[in-house]
Amino acid sequence: MAETRRRWSEAERRQVVKETEAASVSSVARKHGVAPSLVFRWRRAAGMAGKSERKPAPAFAPVMLPAPSPAALAASPEADRGMIEIELAGGRRLRVSGPIDVGMLKQVIAAVEGL
Repeated sequence: MAETRRRWSEAERRQVVKETEAASVSSVARKHGVAPSLVFRWRRAAGMAGKSERKPAPAFAPVMLPAPSPAALAASPEADRGMIEIELAGGRRLRVSGPIDVGMLKQVIAAVEGL
């Protein structure tokens, strides 16, 4: 049985990889009759990564926001609003809105779970 798998020498691989510097990987792969994934594998093996690594890495920019004044918080109608819905065992739900005292919430949950 004849072998259908083509063997590429190191020199041929280097030549194909070098061509990708001036043209797209897809066009070079079509030209040589190979799958683009094979050319990408050869590029990785040669230490050439994707084109995205040629760009500088993204960086975070610091953002400084002024703290809201206490008067603005007190005047804000959304400051007191909000709802938490807790699904308890057995499918029961506990809904709490407004300012929440964590200690009191723990006591309520313990009492409801004890039912």
